[in-house]
Amino acid sequence: MATIKLLDSGKEIKDAAEVTKYLAKHGIISQVWPAPPAWLSQKQNLTDDEKQKVLEAYKPQLENEKTQRGYVFADVISMSVNTPNIDQALAKFDKLHHHTEDEVRYIADGEGIFGFDCKDGHQFLINVSSGDYIIIPAFNWHWFLLTEKKNIKAIRLFKNNEGWVPVYKDATATQPAKA
Repeated sequence: MATIKLLDSGKEIKDAAEVTKYLAKHGIISQVWPAPPAWLSQKQNLTDDEKQKVLEAYKPQLENEKTQRGYVFADVISMSVNTPNIDQALAKFDKLHHHTEDEVRYIADGEGIFGFDCKDGHQFLINVSSGDYIIIPAFNWHWFLLTEKKNIKAIRLFKNNEGWVPVYKDATATQPAKA
């Protein structure tokens, strides 16, 4: 279940209804999807066949999202401490950026942290873990980190087959606070 930490006060929001309500105020959709297949947590990195099995396990949810929200493509990303060059790969996401389309993730296994920089200067973190589904609308300034466990398997949804490209805030702008 997703939890929130407000960086200015240190307050944490853990109640599911309160988390959903808080995120909705910021235009972020947060849901819980069915539990992932049991075998998934036993794997560090997934093969292409295993990634396809994850997509098949969530076919009804993915088809619904394609119909309801216009997503046309889904894939699975798998990162762990065993992923070659993991720190370089993560460096693309730990800087303040936005995308020109929604950032959509279902966390099938593991955990990560999305951070947000609001227009009023307010910052908060969302800790997402297995079962969390989140839609970050386009043009929201954010960053992403893995937790110390460095383990995540997530389904990503896109509105075009090219995926998304990060647009970074300039170097003089507020940089993300670390968890």
